[in-house]
Amino acid sequence: MRKAGLLPFLFVILLFTGECLGTDPYDNIAVPPGPYLSTYPYYFSSSELADKNGNRISKDPDAKTYQNTLKFNYYDKTVLPNTSVLAILVPGGCTQMLGDHDCGIGDLLLVAGYWLVDDPDSKTWFGIRPSLSVPTGSYDKNRKANMGSNVWQVRPIVFFAKQFWKIDLELTAKYNIFTKNDDTHTRQGNQVIFEEYAGYFIRPDLLLGFHFNGIWGQDTIVNGAPIHESGVQKYQAGPSIFKDFGNGFAILIEGL
Repeated sequence: MRKAGLLPFLFVILLFTGECLGTDPYDNIAVPPGPYLSTYPYYFSSSELADKNGNRISKDPDAKTYQNTLKFNYYDKTVLPNTSVLAILVPGGCTQMLGDHDCGIGDLLLVAGYWLVDDPDSKTWFGIRPSLSVPTGSYDKNRKANMGSNVWQVRPIVFFAKQFWKIDLELTAKYNIFTKNDDTHTRQGNQVIFEEYAGYFIRPDLLLGFHFNGIWGQDTIVNGAPIHESGVQKYQAGPSIFKDFGNGFAILIEGL
């Protein structure tokens, strides 16, 4: 049984190397209209896989991912009463697992958002931001490492932001819905995701923050049968520092 549960678990690990890493400062705040370009370098490594009791279940997986994601946002306030945004995220890089490796473009992420509450006077924002992950990434069912997932993901999102005193508070709730991977007859269990960010303005251009993310998933289904206790439970926490240099240039350094 342990061996049977390992492949879906590896599939889960590889999917999450391509996940966005949580809510960052200003993600949920309606910024002035216009185009914005961001780049997110990302490094992931793992030297051990364990079961829910912490017992090691495989040799060193030699899991590493080097990835950079380009994110293009366009904010608009002319079409609808409040701010709306369209975004596309394009990941690319290399990943390896248990002796296999893959390099190339990952799955594209398309996003459309709208602020139902857009009140810069009280510094309060609330909105919806559904997204669609398109399986454009490199994929081979015989590889243990893939940049792509070979599945579509639909992700309804609601978000909230509030600034008061020297505090920036941003909260996001997501629900991941996966299609079946027809090559492996596997369907990832749907997931509930909560992301929290709290930042403190040391200066107007310097923000020190802390992140906490939690993911809870249903069991993975293989050949129509659920794999008992294969649902993802993942927690991330860590600090970040955001520096605005002006003229449209800023840097965020984050460790989770």
